[in-house]
Amino acid sequence: MIKKKISNKVFNDQIMRLNAITQRMKYAETLGQTYGGDRDLYQALGYKVELEYKDYYQMYKRGDISKVIIDKPAEALWGNPPKISESDQEVIDKDENSLNNQWKKLVKDFNLYSQILRLDKLLGLGKYAILFFGFDDSIDMSKPLNTDSEHELLYIKPYSEDSAKIRSFVTKTTDPRYGLPLMYEIQSLNPSTNTHNATINVHHSRVLHVVENPLENQVFGTPRLEVLFNRLQDLQKLLGGSAEMFWRGARPGYVAKAEKDASFGDISAEDMKDQFDEFEHNLRRWLTVQGVEVKELAPQVSSPKDHIDVQLTMISIATGIPKRILTGSERGELASTQDEKIWNNLIKDRMSVFAEPQILRPLIDKLIDCGMIKTEKEDYILTWPKMSAMGEKEKADIAKMRAQAIKEYLTTPGSDMLVPPEIWLRDEFGYTEVQIADIEAIVGDFKNIVPQEEDDDTEDDIIDPLTNVIANIEKEKDAA
Repeated sequence: MIKKKISNKVFNDQIMRLNAITQRMKYAETLGQTYGGDRDLYQALGYKVELEYKDYYQMYKRGDISKVIIDKPAEALWGNPPKISESDQEVIDKDENSLNNQWKKLVKDFNLYSQILRLDKLLGLGKYAILFFGFDDSIDMSKPLNTDSEHELLYIKPYSEDSAKIRSFVTKTTDPRYGLPLMYEIQSLNPSTNTHNATINVHHSRVLHVVENPLENQVFGTPRLEVLFNRLQDLQKLLGGSAEMFWRGARPGYVAKAEKDASFGDISAEDMKDQFDEFEHNLRRWLTVQGVEVKELAPQVSSPKDHIDVQLTMISIATGIPKRILTGSERGELASTQDEKIWNNLIKDRMSVFAEPQILRPLIDKLIDCGMIKTEKEDYILTWPKMSAMGEKEKADIAKMRAQAIKEYLTTPGSDMLVPPEIWLRDEFGYTEVQIADIEAIVGDFKNIVPQEEDDDTEDDIIDPLTNVIANIEKEKDAA
């Protein structure tokens, strides 16, 4: 027998995986343990201790609200993508080779934001997801991408943790990528059978590895449904149990009690049982009985609304998604506006904490390294669209207060000496230098607008031009 020699590298990799598995099992064994291990809550309540990708995927496919938890934040985020530019100046971008136009072409050619949206959803189901870049350089994807020469990008595809397994890691401690994936094993899905088909080995240089909520390292994050899984199972029990309760309890049951000294005659007990079976399954709506008394059992049905509401509250707390946004219900203008503000803040946090540092900037940097985007700038700016949850009444109140502020400023002698108009518009209204310049160009010199002495005859002539210009700017800001 020939013994195959195992290299130190392979042996060390196997030891690392074994240690990681052992540590996870050790932690998992303590879940739900109380009274020093005498009571196991997870076992009593039917919760699974070790969750896998297939558990999250099945919950997403059949779990009702799980799909909302995964899809809604992703769709809200990527439905309003940012603009990319090399300067913070608000200028009209006419250069075809500008960074913004190159990016927009890639977005159009590869339906890029749709791919990123799918990536975000897949990421919610596992510890990581990847974007796989298909170049025309070689049929052997296991070789590193040569960034010194230009390549044509053929496709971009997102893959889940289940379809893109990490085959090996960088183990050299002096390597800047120490501990990060070196090689992936990507399995393509056969649409006709919904099973994995061909398998290819892919070098990390052809992949963008993305995680969400990482803890100890940048390789594995936290699945979006992990912290919610027990509550989602509880919700399934309540919803399924309430349906079963109604099915069995809403329609009353019946009991047949034999009368004293009754004689069944030609009707046997077996015949009576057949009649009740047919009656129960709606095959007959009448009964022929002899010597028995048939009594209706009181139905036992109660509303699961309060119990379900508790689970939804806990899910809302864990996700940060307002319950009315989560369930799609709107109850009152004030409440819905407040919920919308909370929701917008959640999406803003995803923009700054997750979308930009974990996806967009690494993606743009990789495309620059691969030569797909050409720029001489060392840095670029991502400008996300502003999100507003103001209702019509709130907008009207703000417009009224600003109009009053304008009136008081313009009709107060010496106001421009204390706070120059440019600083006032910048700090109090939040206008940019370009917008302030537009106001001055249309209205005229601020020094000629602000009076040094109050004059009732000319007050309206002073206020109207500036208020009209500012009103138009506010409309443009709301539309943007």
